[in-house]
Amino acid sequence: MAKVVSTATRVVKCAVEYYLLKNDTIGIMTSIQLCQYLSAECFDKCEKTLRQADKIGPKYANVLYQAGIKTIQDLIACGSGQIETFLHRNPPFGSQVIDSINSFPKIKIDAKKPLRKYDCVEISLVVSIINYSKLSPKTKKSTWISIVVYDSKMNLVKFGHAPVSKLSRAEPFIVSYRNKDESDFVQVFASSDNHVGMNVEYRIPLSTPDNPSILGSGMLSIDQEIATNRLYSVATKSALKTKKKPEYSEKQFKIRKDEKKYEKNLVEHLHFDSEKIMNNREKYFKPKGIKEEDFLDFLTSKKCKSVDQGLFFIKARKWNKNQVIEDRQGNKLDGYRLSIITSKRQITKLAVTRNRARRRVRNAFQLLVPDYGSKNVDYLVIAKNALIAATWKEIIQQCQVGLTIIKNKL
Repeated sequence: MAKVVSTATRVVKCAVEYYLLKNDTIGIMTSIQLCQYLSAECFDKCEKTLRQADKIGPKYANVLYQAGIKTIQDLIACGSGQIETFLHRNPPFGSQVIDSINSFPKIKIDAKKPLRKYDCVEISLVVSIINYSKLSPKTKKSTWISIVVYDSKMNLVKFGHAPVSKLSRAEPFIVSYRNKDESDFVQVFASSDNHVGMNVEYRIPLSTPDNPSILGSGMLSIDQEIATNRLYSVATKSALKTKKKPEYSEKQFKIRKDEKKYEKNLVEHLHFDSEKIMNNREKYFKPKGIKEEDFLDFLTSKKCKSVDQGLFFIKARKWNKNQVIEDRQGNKLDGYRLSIITSKRQITKLAVTRNRARRRVRNAFQLLVPDYGSKNVDYLVIAKNALIAATWKEIIQQCQVGLTIIKNKL
């Protein structure tokens, strides 16, 4: 029986990976619960569920189930005294049962208010284990927690699978979300792979009476973005000198418009012909990467300028006048260098998805830097989770905005 269960759990985990590729939230959650049932060898709201606790056998489980105690949460709410009464046992039997249940991992989910950044929303989530110190050494090693984040339309936002030891520190992680279907909330579902009845759900509202649409559609044009940054910085500097609050707020200058108004400016970049690129190889060349030796100097340089877009974070630094830049093969460069970071933590563990995101960003820079960027510049792009589901038009648009802002800063 143990071999059958172990084989079945492997099959179910493969099903989770399959539904991840399909972005099927219902399939993922169903597979997670099935894996949970197989590992614990019981189903939710059945007699065997109560047998997860120590000192509860088939006979005691049947008595408690007929008394209306069907889940682990009901058993905790019942208390040690009533458990002893139902089972006709003397103390400290009830407290021993409760202590064994308290050794199960208790999941806690916290979240801050969603922050709007361009066409995305960043949600800071903290998933932690409250009673990590009370867990047994076996539970600490073998128990994993599955985390599924989805919206009200059942669209998958993020999926995570982490060991209990990693969640003991209660470190926040950021989820970038693009609300295409105008959802009202984002739901977080967390469950233990080895225990039934310890699932936790947390709802994050995306609209409030004061702010009915945190996730309104539309983006800033390039001119509006530059004007916003300039006006806000000037107002802030003047306020610091006079020790007064700035008269202008960032929200007042961010005027949202539909994406259709900017399509005319992007037509030439959305329909690039292969012949045009082949004939102008000197202009639209494939960018080289930054050397590993230059990364530390790049990140610590005061000349480094940055801009935070909804899909990625762009950093740029100009080369020195007398500096000779070489690529990884030792050849001299005259154009620019580009490196893209797609981490497993921010994007996904699937290498295929990360490589696709890198290729799309690299192609966008290859097409836009000759017209909107600067020469003799190192670009570093740090991708975000929202880049996976972004369309090619959105990537082009945000690259165009980011390159124009950085060009004015350099």
